[in-house]
Amino acid sequence: MSEQLNFFDELYNTLAAAVESNDSGDDAPPVLVERKWFNAPIFTDNDMGRLYHTALQAGLPIISTDNCCRLLAWLYVFGGGNEAVTQDDKLRNSIVYAQYRLNILGGEVPDVEWLPVLCDYIAELECYAKDVAAAIKAGKDKNEVPQPDWLEGVEKQYKVKSGI
Repeated sequence: MSEQLNFFDELYNTLAAAVESNDSGDDAPPVLVERKWFNAPIFTDNDMGRLYHTALQAGLPIISTDNCCRLLAWLYVFGGGNEAVTQDDKLRNSIVYAQYRLNILGGEVPDVEWLPVLCDYIAELECYAKDVAAAIKAGKDKNEVPQPDWLEGVEKQYKVKSGI
């Protein structure tokens, strides 16, 4: 771990020195280098992102904790190949908000009260995905497989599809 921090210290110092010694002669604005040791999820830089950030800082539950679990379960099971995850501001901000609410930021201890709920939702979606795959393999219509009741709500709210 200390090797990694030394690397980042050296990288930061090199970049800072390069910015300070910018003798290119042009009137380019200075480049600001921020010292950050991990890639924390960030809200988008617009009104919606500021609203979510303010609500989080004030402790206002703009999204219920149960819905945060549902959204992160959908992201875990179906979100990998969905362009909306990176392009839709409402979905991106909601995902970041949910990560902060459940303390799932990487290297942190998740909220132990809601982690079992999140795991249950993930297991439910994985089971649904396996059932759909089995139905398709058997030549049946995938719409015959009953989906979890809450999945349709997530898909409608964020205008996404589960991709199966």
